[in-house]
Amino acid sequence: MAERRNLTQNELVGAWASLPVAWTADDEFDEPTYRTDVAQCCAAGLPGVCMGGTTGEFYAMEWEEFRGIAHATIQECNAHGKPAIIGCTGTHTRGVVRRVEAAVELGAAAILVAFPFWLEVGDEQLVPFFRNLAEVAGDLPIVFEETARAKKLLTVRQHQEIKDAVPSYAAVHATADTVGTTPAGCQTLARFVNVLVHEELWSALGPKGAAGSLGMMACWNPRLVIGFWNSLQRKDWVSLGIARARIRSLLKFLESEFEARGFADTAYARMGALATGFLKTSLRNRPPYRSATEEDVALFRNWCLKGYPELLGL
Repeated sequence: MAERRNLTQNELVGAWASLPVAWTADDEFDEPTYRTDVAQCCAAGLPGVCMGGTTGEFYAMEWEEFRGIAHATIQECNAHGKPAIIGCTGTHTRGVVRRVEAAVELGAAAILVAFPFWLEVGDEQLVPFFRNLAEVAGDLPIVFEETARAKKLLTVRQHQEIKDAVPSYAAVHATADTVGTTPAGCQTLARFVNVLVHEELWSALGPKGAAGSLGMMACWNPRLVIGFWNSLQRKDWVSLGIARARIRSLLKFLESEFEARGFADTAYARMGALATGFLKTSLRNRPPYRSATEEDVALFRNWCLKGYPELLGL
């Protein structure tokens, strides 16, 4: 078993990088490029790296690829003294458990998981699902990626029931339309789990207890995002409010220009990371999901030159 130190709940804070996977022109794992990207994130001062989230295309990995990518992530993070969160989501409990077992064996510091997403998980299966994971994860912290894509959104009470049954339920990555992205929901959840939300929400939800993020902006310009985090720690809501306006403008541009063209998380992550020049990842993601083009990268960069030069480090 690889050497590892489990994260504590108190350490699951800050702006974590959710990395895209680099693929070769032959659609194989480009390990040297990916390792370079992991090392770059570690060296930038981010708290750590997450592999196998939506940005990391967990849904497009075969079993052996998952093991290989998880191993490379953990090994590279260990070499730089940083923890790795390994995404283990699958379409059924046994498949998720198998990935969790591998993550534990390889030395993950925490795991990330969403509900199996092809069919909606019933209310009576919520706690058993997490108990099954905890049986193999032991005291490894669990970060729950709550997303409407999984067809099941929880109430605060259901989150509490999971936490009561599974103490290692440590953080919730709250995405659009989930209870953690509301002021009241975030404030209540933050009493017993860490709430991670998009940086655009930090000015509104930081005062309610939001503890960080798990996403792609850290892969675009970590220095900028670390600055946001420092403002959150200082409770500088004015600075974060200014940042929110800039980020919302960016999100509006991305939505108007690319959403109708079928872009998903990983396409945005790659386009932005290559536009800013922070990562060396492949522009192409796995079909059938649409990839960005070099023209898209140029369009993104040109918009930033006028609308958000700080994102480009200017």
